[in-house]
Amino acid sequence: TGEPPYPHAKVFSLKCMFDESRHDLIAMSDSDVRVGPDFCRSVAAEFENQRLGLITCPYRAVAGKGIWSRLEALGMNTDFHAGLFTAVMMEGARFAVGPTIVARREVLLALGGVERVKDYLSSEDFMLGRLASDLGFAVSLSSYVV
Repeated sequence: TGEPPYPHAKVFSLKCMFDESRHDLIAMSDSDVRVGPDFCRSVAAEFENQRLGLITCPYRAVAGKGIWSRLEALGMNTDFHAGLFTAVMMEGARFAVGPTIVARREVLLALGGVERVKDYLSSEDFMLGRLASDLGFAVSLSSYVV
């Protein structure tokens, strides 16, 4: 993809891949995320709701062998998710979490492209969901856990 023209290399990579994509649904996922063979079919089915513009998949942390890895996974799988679900219950899903996001092409184009979030170095995922919601697209927490 070449050298990124701005500091957020991940967003630059997403932009390059988006530019080459040809489908109406765009899946963006971190490199360490593992999904089952039913992933594409499952998340695509959620978009039968025509108002839905973007989904974000909750995730489960898998601990390594070390104590610190286990503690981190424990925190992610309990405390982080409690906050995530509380936020969704309080004001709906108006944000996304990063491991896996699926969006309609039209949503990303309406945002001005993925590069719209290039200046959010540690929260581009959150902002993709927030900006989509601000434009009137429905954002949802997917039923598919990665």
